[in-house]
Amino acid sequence: MPKVLPLPEGFTLEEFKSLDPHKQWAIRHPVEHKLKESSRRKTDTYKKQKAENKKKNALLDIDKFVNNRWEKYLGWQYNITAEKYWNIFNEQHGLCAMCLKPETVIRTLKVYGIVTTTKRLCVDHDHSCCRGAKSCGKCIRGLLCHHCNTTLGSARDNIQTLQNGINYLLKRGNL
Repeated sequence: MPKVLPLPEGFTLEEFKSLDPHKQWAIRHPVEHKLKESSRRKTDTYKKQKAENKKKNALLDIDKFVNNRWEKYLGWQYNITAEKYWNIFNEQHGLCAMCLKPETVIRTLKVYGIVTTTKRLCVDHDHSCCRGAKSCGKCIRGLLCHHCNTTLGSARDNIQTLQNGINYLLKRGNL
């Protein structure tokens, strides 16, 4: 006659029988299960399977993942929420505050080897308020397209440099 093991604590007979046999064994033999699991986790097959599952989950939820990452970046870099970004975006009617055109540059983001693209306007802030790349959130001036943001950054927000550039273009007859 086979040895009958006692029912594990916290389970009814129906609940325990509904589990697959591997889980039943793991519950009844916790020490052996822990040893097997720790040795299994060291194998290349396990690591590959885990990476594939991660990629599969990212594919299923890529938009949510990218938006969460972007929202965290807004908070960390500019001290604003996504809601504030979209309020500014709507006030500007989705156009760059400087050239009054929509964003044209497509940025790529690689998530688990999957390339996603965005065409969001850049957040512009007053660098004289907050030294460095990060912003306090109070000095946000607006949203700029990539090209206008780069132009201001290259001129280091110096009005005289920008005015000299305008004068140069006027003098050369390009406008």
